Amino acid sequence: MEAGFSRLNSLTIIQATQGLASYILQSEKEPKERGVVIGHDHRHNSEEFAKLTAAVFIEKGFKIYYLHELVHTPLVPFGVKHFKAIAGIMITASHVRLSLMLSS
Repeated sequence: MEAGFSRLNSLTIIQATQGLASYILQSEKEPKERGVVIGHDHRHNSEEFAKLTAAVFIEKGFKIYYLHELVHTPLVPFGVKHFKAIAGIMITASHVRLSLMLSS
């Protein structure tokens, strides 16, 4: 994590999330209404990156299911199924894994 376009930082998280949101808007039916589940773990900057991710989706008009507590990775796909959300994103580790789980 450091400054620069080839590094992980707040700007690259925002840009990646904007791209993901645009892709979902073009690819899926009723994505805003179905919403996105967002979780994070205890690791460095995970909470900050999860909040930035949520802010981008909110700005684009999506419903958000933000898991406020620290969660284990499997809770996000469970949330996608439980809420019938369009996607789930788990922010984890000192790097970020944006795991897109498009649901039919």
